[in-house]
Amino acid sequence: MLSELHDDDAVKRAMAEFDEIGRDAFLRKYGFRSSRAYLIEYKGKNYDSKPILGAAFGYAFPQRGAMGPSDFKGGEAAAERKLRELGFVVTHISHANPPNRYLLKLNADEIPSSNSS
Repeated sequence: MLSELHDDDAVKRAMAEFDEIGRDAFLRKYGFRSSRAYLIEYKGKNYDSKPILGAAFGYAFPQRGAMGPSDFKGGEAAAERKLRELGFVVTHISHANPPNRYLLKLNADEIPSSNSS
């Protein structure tokens, strides 16, 4: 299935939806967990690779719908190759620039105080 996707605009539309509804809602909508290895870097933001590709497939082939997690063969490495083929910058999470703001979520009471008492 992934080999059929040749439309970079579909990927951009999926990223626009991600921005519009937010990461958590996007992942829930398409049934994915957060990416563990690769992120798409686009216009200063980071996006989960497989969820974006899954949604992009649905934009490219609306009659077939989005790809779900079980539709991916070859895991995140296959997603990385496809995204690079479509012209996107893909990086390993450990090398994301700017650092992925989604990797760590702290509650307000967990943020260390800068004031020493």
